[in-house]
Amino acid sequence: MNKAAVEAYQILRKEFPVTPIGVIGESIGSGPASFLASMNPPPEKIVLVVPFDTFLSVASEHMPYFPVGAMLKDNWDNVSALRGYSGPIDIFGAIDDQIIPCEHAKRLAAALKNANLVLIEGGHNDWSRSEMVRIAR
Repeated sequence: MNKAAVEAYQILRKEFPVTPIGVIGESIGSGPASFLASMNPPPEKIVLVVPFDTFLSVASEHMPYFPVGAMLKDNWDNVSALRGYSGPIDIFGAIDDQIIPCEHAKRLAAALKNANLVLIEGGHNDWSRSEMVRIAR
């Protein structure tokens, strides 16, 4: 997924060299979106919706007695990936999320000096139906 994200990002940068580029990552997509912070130049803004702090922490919560760390091919650590990023980061955590509990979004935001945390109503797959959410141009 990181490779595909990098490829798409590089195409956008080539096609629109002076246009600011923002990246949005939702759920597992927050891993590749956060990875793009290491690009040169990085995105001008990163938005993460129902993200995790680390992929391992979420997997471990769902399977506490199983050595999930040994099985993960991609072990995204969004905290580490974003630590050196200087652009703005908006993080949206869904209050009733049972897949990636909101605590992960809170921990991620707390670890980053340039993060803005917004808690929204809803769960992992229905947050966009909340009256609080308006996606506009």
